Amino acid sequence: MEWTTERRYRRYEDWTKEEKQAIQDHMAKSPWHTHYHVEPKAGLLNDPNGFSYFDGKWILFYQNFPFGAAHGLKSWVQTESEDLVHFKETGVTLLPQIWIAMELIPDQPCSLVTNYSYSTLEMFVMQNGFVILTKSVL
Repeated sequence: MEWTTERRYRRYEDWTKEEKQAIQDHMAKSPWHTHYHVEPKAGLLNDPNGFSYFDGKWILFYQNFPFGAAHGLKSWVQTESEDLVHFKETGVTLLPQIWIAMELIPDQPCSLVTNYSYSTLEMFVMQNGFVILTKSVL
């Protein structure tokens, strides 16, 4: 399978249920599937980050391109573990989005905080420490 730019940056909602299921089925059959430790449900795990201990659980975030073992449009996934061997996804996922400020707050002073990590572009517009706009344009 060729990973073209168009395929790598295809919107998440454009992938069909059948395509997603086929990817998960293929991964489940992989001889390299560990069944323990940190591993995505499907696709690429990239940039494990934010490792911390809170309320009796270990928390870890990672970037995920859930459609294959390639770098593409990534999301952030939160996992937790009680024993550092068995991690489970919490259901908290930040999908790739672009955040824009000028449409809602023209002529307002604000600072722009960006996090560009490989293919994931996340922009948060902040004023006085608070996110002031969340509009997805991707």
